[in-house]
Amino acid sequence: SLGGIGLICVVNKVSQNVHLIDPDSCQFAEINATTYFKMPFTSLCRQRDLVEYTVINIEHINNKERKNFSGQGKISQKHILADCWVVKTSDLGVDDNPVHCRTFLGHLLNIGDSVLGLDLKNSNVNNQELEQLTTDKIPDVVLVKKHYADKTLRNRKRRWKLKHMEGFPHMDTESCNDEYADFAADLEEDAQMRQNVNIYRDTAKIPVQSGEDDDPECPQITLAEMLEDLDIGADATGEEGGGMIE
Repeated sequence: SLGGIGLICVVNKVSQNVHLIDPDSCQFAEINATTYFKMPFTSLCRQRDLVEYTVINIEHINNKERKNFSGQGKISQKHILADCWVVKTSDLGVDDNPVHCRTFLGHLLNIGDSVLGLDLKNSNVNNQELEQLTTDKIPDVVLVKKHYADKTLRNRKRRWKLKHMEGFPHMDTESCNDEYADFAADLEEDAQMRQNVNIYRDTAKIPVQSGEDDDPECPQITLAEMLEDLDIGADATGEEGGGMIE
């Protein structure tokens, strides 16, 4: 029913449906709640388990070289399939043997870029479905998303904020703050994702000047997409509002 999509896929987005994409073919599928709960599946990792890699070489794959078969599902036109050779960023200069994998991120990655991926070759993943696959069906690395500037630097340069309900002390923990920062990065990198999210200009944020460490390709949310943060206790001029008329 999913058009023969691969058994190892990347969750590209979660909305009312779970959006999957096959890194080996760029084929995508959407799974609704009814289908998911009939045949649930577990994730192989969380975002914190991803490893940073550096792209050593990348080659786009044209349509003639793709795997095509009868009954195949839809192929994403937004992504570009590519052969990619990567090395763990922590092993640069130590291990000169790049690992080959196929990726759906060919439209984003260039030589020298950083990318987050799952190291399936050296990870201890406890998954029954994965254990049933033969070795040739399991890639050494699954690339998930391009890695831009340092998270701390992105947080400092972020000039917008989201509003949330007050009164949840557990939301101030370090793990929740990290998840919030990851969600904010996802919003910056996906314009379609933030279409239905109210993003407010953060006037309390001190502007940070650009430096040598800035990534010119790092996505940002424009001022035109931000809403002004109005205080209920202030009038249109920004001054304290007058009393209510009975």
